[in-house]
Amino acid sequence: MADVAQFIARAHAYCKSQKVAQSTLSRKLLGNGLRLAELEAGKSLRVDTLVRAEGLLRDMERAA
Repeated sequence: MADVAQFIARAHAYCKSQKVAQSTLSRKLLGNGLRLAELEAGKSLRVDTLVRAEGLLRDMERAA
C-alpha cells in the first residue's frame, strides 16, 4: 500500500510542478481520467499496472 501512496504523491507533485490536471495525468498513466482519484479513495490497483504507470511517470519526470 505504501507504494501506491508514494505513486499518488509523486503524481500530485508532477501535476503541480508541470501545471497538468490530475485527470489528464491519470489518463496518460492509467488510461482513465478518474483512476488517480479512485486510488486516493482506496480502490486497488494491480501490481503490473502500478509498475507500468510508475515507469511512465518516471520517464515524464525525467523529461520535465
